[in-house]
Amino acid sequence: LEKWMSDIQTQLRLLIQQVRALHDAEEVVGFGPFLYVYIARSSLQSLAFRNPQFALLTARYLLTMKAAFCPKMGRKRVVKKMPLVLCLDSITEENHIFLVGIPPLQGEDDRNLFGQAFAAAVRSSGARAKLKHFDTNFHNEP
Repeated sequence: LEKWMSDIQTQLRLLIQQVRALHDAEEVVGFGPFLYVYIARSSLQSLAFRNPQFALLTARYLLTMKAAFCPKMGRKRVVKKMPLVLCLDSITEENHIFLVGIPPLQGEDDRNLFGQAFAAAVRSSGARAKLKHFDTNFHNEP
């Protein structure tokens, strides 16, 4: 039990460091109606994203931190009402990307429709996609 607790504490520290590093480097940018974060394979942060749940938690906390420290982007775009897409290069496969979609923190509807949006983008672009996680807001794009 002690080893398990120690491992969890280490993972939480790593999560906090990742979110802080991405926020401090101003990696979160406004891209049309949503926020976008791209993490290259060569980045040190990419090593931590082997677990989809870790990527999901990082994206969620990054959106929360961005909304707390920078509530508006421009005059009309409120960060709490913008979704976030985390995009990172796959560690295991060349020419693949891993996408995580986080719905807005505040809005009329709290459903996560990124799975449907990703599937529609795959159909319209002719790209190939592999669903490698039970949650539909995760997609691995070749």
